[in-house]
Amino acid sequence: MDGQSVASISKEIGVTEKTIYKWKKDLPSVNGEVDQEKLAVRKRNAVWKDF
Repeated sequence: MDGQSVASISKEIGVTEKTIYKWKKDLPSVNGEVDQEKLAVRKRNAVWKDF
């Protein structure tokens, strides 16, 4: 999908351009949440190793 316009992608997958822009906007926050969860698990594991 690299180099394709948002309009052509939306037509190809059958969603509105607005939906694609929303997905694109939401991606960093979703990835950030996953990273935060991984970090929290690592911190918990590190604390338990100290005991």
